[in-house]
Amino acid sequence: MPSVNATIVTYWLCAASNCSHWNPVKANTCETCKAAVCEGAFGLNSDYDKIAECDGADAYGRAIWALHDPDVMDLTEARASTRYRRD
Repeated sequence: MPSVNATIVTYWLCAASNCSHWNPVKANTCETCKAAVCEGAFGLNSDYDKIAECDGADAYGRAIWALHDPDVMDLTEARASTRYRRD
């Protein structure tokens, strides 16, 4: 994965759900699968696909994201695992 500076983004992640190719900022389509490249803050985070999926781009070329429902966790059996012991 290319290094990404917080002030200058030099690569965008492909918007296709089955591709994880990094593309140059000036590219309009992915170099690997030819899908649209969606620009945005998700280019800074490789885990974006866990919370949303790109549905394409609007008339201005901005990404349209379909957010997933958060995973439900059952915490009824959660317990602290730390034990204190004095010698």
